[in-house]
Amino acid sequence: MPMIGGDLKRRLLAAFRSESSDRMRVLFADFTRLEKGCEKDELAKVIESSYRELHSLKGAARAVGLSVVEEFCQTFESFFSVLKKNGLV
Repeated sequence: MPMIGGDLKRRLLAAFRSESSDRMRVLFADFTRLEKGCEKDELAKVIESSYRELHSLKGAARAVGLSVVEEFCQTFESFFSVLKKNGLV
């Protein structure tokens, strides 16, 4: 029996909660590393990791219709995109 809209939406939101929790743990760890300071090689890896996590979180938010989360992630992702291109100032 196929899932109906409400049930599907609940399942998608449950999956989003789980995925976003995992991604937020990675972002928290990345931000902690940035706050403490990193060598140049590690800095590039942390920036790339944060960028990828934000990009994935943005896509997941879009998939479940959480436009506010999607927009927040897009703004933050754009910030990390600048860091990737120009380095951390």
